[in-house]
Amino acid sequence: MKIITLLPLVDWLAMGSFFAMWIGYALFAKSWGQHERSLIATTNHYRCLWMAQATARDPRMLDGLIT
Repeated sequence: MKIITLLPLVDWLAMGSFFAMWIGYALFAKSWGQHERSLIATTNHYRCLWMAQATARDPRMLDGLIT
């Protein structure tokens, strides 16, 4: 119980609202990403295409360094 008295109530409220908004944004971004194409989804798509092409060609030093 002593840890609660280390910070004023306003700081605890600010920290609680920060974490609530952080979790809320993570849920929003996850649901939005399923409906709309995001930058991460586009990057993952091109990464999968690159990996499929990398398996079809001779091994190169650059591919090994990137992975």
